[in-house]
Amino acid sequence: MLKDPRVIAQYESIIRQVNADLASFETVKRFRIVPEEWSIDGGEMTPSLKLKRRVITSRYAVLIDEIYADEATSRGE
Repeated sequence: MLKDPRVIAQYESIIRQVNADLASFETVKRFRIVPEEWSIDGGEMTPSLKLKRRVITSRYAVLIDEIYADEATSRGE
């Protein structure tokens, strides 16, 4: 379901709507859909529902690297 073009199109539509009210530097430019729902029990959120960025960054390091790969290669890294 994560790779279904209809699902991706739905998320793209939502992101376009959100981006319409943001400055260029604030907009979402790339995204990926992950199969897991983030939760307190899963360790990705605090009891006050804040994201644990260190946990998410560690858990999804490969995916994050893929998202930014073309940016790094364009800078010659």
